[in-house]
Amino acid sequence: MADTPLTNNTLAQQTAYAEGRERRNRWLTHLLLHSILIFASFVALIPFYWMLATSGMTLGEVINRRWIPALQWQEDFGIVGVSAEGGLRESRPLGNLVEPLRNYDRNSNELAVFVTALELQHPGIMAELRAYYSTNPNITAQVDEWVSRTAAIDVASVPVREGRQADIRAQAARFIRDVYGIPVHINYLQAWDEAKFGKYFLNSVIITALTIVGLLATSIPAGYAFAKIRFFGRNFIFAVLLATLMIPESVTMIPNLLVVKGQVFNLPLLETNWLWFWWTGATPYFSFAWNADVSWIDHLEALTIPFMADAFAIFLLRQFFVKVPDELWEAAKIDGCSHLRFLWQVAVPIARPAIVTVALLTFISSWNAFLWPLLVTNDDTWLPLMVGLYSFTSEAGTDLHLLMAAAAITVLPMIVLYFFTQKTFTEGIATSGLKG
Repeated sequence: MADTPLTNNTLAQQTAYAEGRERRNRWLTHLLLHSILIFASFVALIPFYWMLATSGMTLGEVINRRWIPALQWQEDFGIVGVSAEGGLRESRPLGNLVEPLRNYDRNSNELAVFVTALELQHPGIMAELRAYYSTNPNITAQVDEWVSRTAAIDVASVPVREGRQADIRAQAARFIRDVYGIPVHINYLQAWDEAKFGKYFLNSVIITALTIVGLLATSIPAGYAFAKIRFFGRNFIFAVLLATLMIPESVTMIPNLLVVKGQVFNLPLLETNWLWFWWTGATPYFSFAWNADVSWIDHLEALTIPFMADAFAIFLLRQFFVKVPDELWEAAKIDGCSHLRFLWQVAVPIARPAIVTVALLTFISSWNAFLWPLLVTNDDTWLPLMVGLYSFTSEAGTDLHLLMAAAAITVLPMIVLYFFTQKTFTEGIATSGLKG
């Protein structure tokens, strides 16, 4: 009995040591997991940061691989760049304009296009260039010659290829931005104006809205039928429906393309401008055709109808409707309620989180669609935003700063929508599919 206190003290020390070691191990485990998550989050945010940073830069800053855009604003005598440290940002010297002018000196027509583009974007730039070289009579004489040669040519009728004219004007615009800088927001305004982004944005809104409405109109009744209505072959049909989820999209793309071209069976076609006539001020019209010559290429139907039914959306809603107690349907049936009325007044309000989840996932998929719209559109009548991003790529290269500004405009609606529906979306994901 004399050894009992010592034994108790030893056990207490061992227990305390074990608990301390367990706390240390738990703390180290948490530290490691948090470090991995922070690092992964940082890596995931790098492309997003680069997009936002590039959208506020000049093309020269992008080419020089800068990661932090200069802060810029409009001053009384032109646009002055300000560095992140607060000092004046050194812009490209105006004297560098002499080299491209000499390159165009061999072709008077191209020289006239280049000088005219410079003067349109920054009136008086040739006078500023002459003053910049006021102490060098050779260059001032050259500048005077370039101005006089340009004044003698009608730029609107010069025999220069249209693509070449666009490249020359783009080079002039890049030089103006590199010399004088730009306000941060100017890239967004230029991207919106130059690429018809207003039209593409409206197209994407219409395509996405119709796709969501059509998908919910088919998925909600189908999901409810698989969950609450007993009919012959229900489980087999549902199994086949789930099996279609295993088929890659690339496998069905060509058959779908042949269908919308009208090469598999005759298609109905409703042509109307009622969705956007208020935007253009045109007179609304309607026309309908259903024959072998109908094709949905370059029409709204090709961008919406193929996506108005989705196996995953039906599965997700079915899993949610399964959890609706059968007692509710039995009670409603005694009161003379039909399946359609029960679906609309009872099941749909209960399944609101799942419906919002399906709508949000459909919005993301439709808004980000690129390959399919690229296949079924040959003109810009129904061109969506994602395909419209191609507008910033030309023979002269890609205007990355404008492309990233356009990409930021494209991403913004998805971010805003997610923040407004985050709680419901999370609830729908967490509570769907737990029973079935």
